[in-house]
Amino acid sequence: MPATKKVLLVIIDALTSRVLEPAMDAGQLPHFAALRQAGYFSPHNTSIFPSITHAALTSIVTGRYPESHGILGSHWYRAGEDEIAFFAADPEIILSKGIGEFVKGFLIRLNQTYLRAPTLFQTVERGGKRAASLNFLVFRGDVAYEFDVPFLLEMLPDLPSELTIHGPSTLYLGDFVQQTPLDVDDEAVRGGAANWFGFADETTADLLVQLAGKRFFPDFTLAYFPHNDALCHSVGPAEALDDLIEIDRYLGEMLEAYGGLDPFLADVCLIITGDHSQSDVVDDEALASIDLDQILADFQRTAAGQPWDEDDELMLCPNLRAAQIYLRTPDGETLQRVIDQLLTDTRIDQLFWAEKENGASLRIHAIAGDRGRLSFWPGEGGGQTGRDEYDNLWSWEGELAVVGGEVRDGQLSFPDYPNAFERLAGVVDSPDSGQLWATARPGHEFAVPEAKVHAGGGSHGSLHGLDSFTSLFVAGAPEHLALPVRPRIVDIAPLALAVLGLSPGHTGE
Repeated sequence: MPATKKVLLVIIDALTSRVLEPAMDAGQLPHFAALRQAGYFSPHNTSIFPSITHAALTSIVTGRYPESHGILGSHWYRAGEDEIAFFAADPEIILSKGIGEFVKGFLIRLNQTYLRAPTLFQTVERGGKRAASLNFLVFRGDVAYEFDVPFLLEMLPDLPSELTIHGPSTLYLGDFVQQTPLDVDDEAVRGGAANWFGFADETTADLLVQLAGKRFFPDFTLAYFPHNDALCHSVGPAEALDDLIEIDRYLGEMLEAYGGLDPFLADVCLIITGDHSQSDVVDDEALASIDLDQILADFQRTAAGQPWDEDDELMLCPNLRAAQIYLRTPDGETLQRVIDQLLTDTRIDQLFWAEKENGASLRIHAIAGDRGRLSFWPGEGGGQTGRDEYDNLWSWEGELAVVGGEVRDGQLSFPDYPNAFERLAGVVDSPDSGQLWATARPGHEFAVPEAKVHAGGGSHGSLHGLDSFTSLFVAGAPEHLALPVRPRIVDIAPLALAVLGLSPGHTGE
């Protein structure tokens, strides 16, 4: 077996290539540029659909699509349990629902209840190696930890005082869990209320610099930098460049603490990527906001975040620039009425829905108001047939323009909606998927109760490339390793396992 190396996977939330690349070229991100020069770089690492943080982070750490790992966004309906799954990111919603509810959501529900696939942490440690998670939201492992409530939060009535969670052998979750065999000075790691109780870029950077200074990385380390996403939402991706400049400085401090770039890459394969990108939202809040409650006012709808009531016809689950719509009685007539109503708003880009023919064969239907209709399915079986850029065989009828598809030299591609067929099939076949999905045109976002749209800022969630293309750096990879020509975020887990000399098993399929 070829020699293996350690792996450091750095995930920067909302790492947007159209901002990163020009900044590297202009000399504003010298350490990113040095890593680009030292190894592999792609500005077209494709996210999943919906390109939403919770689902996309889970796809990175499992190597699977939502249909397989079970996390369908930040807001969906779990039909088998008659339960709403909701993970807030906006501070207004977090505060309105309670800090305790937020903590229980990602500590218990996301990691212990909803997640249906093994994580990289589990695969690595079951393979006999050691893994570390530094402030990452999807941290499930096989080691039990006692949850520690920070002093300033102890008085909140909705926060659990005693709780057991499971993570890898090294787990940092801000001020909540800091149990680790690594030789780290916890007092030198920034936390507290002023620093989001340790869930901050500065904390992650402190940990990395300490580990680098002691050359004490485990076999696999995942470090998460969340702040870029929040800043992009607030001011837009281009105006959030200062955050990437700060992360570039953190990378420089880590490499310097290790002794320089060359010594670091001699021991560690460094992989840097994002979970999605962000597109710009128009300044006018009324124009930016697509209010599904208003568009579908002719239907009886569930109250926001509440399960079905007796007379309800629809349940609406917005996810920024994507939305799931659940039908209480999913018959063709009701579905068509909903579609007709949604198509009256020209800010809606596409509608998608699926059906199972003969109870098994998946067929996905799509419509765009100004680009026609399309049906497609995996494999052969009538219509036109072609292979995509990943050698998947598809058949279709109708207008490929609905998803920006084109066929050149016999190959199917999707320049504006990258890897459209595979990404859609990777979510609509879930038993928890809404009967109908909607996406917003660039510049617009679906309204969410209790929160304002990100007018004048940035957003994501749709199938469009502006929401979907993030960057991928791989430096210090073993020479024998084949790197992806057209990377997807689901390729990260099998790539990390290959560097470590471990079999990916089902991961990445």
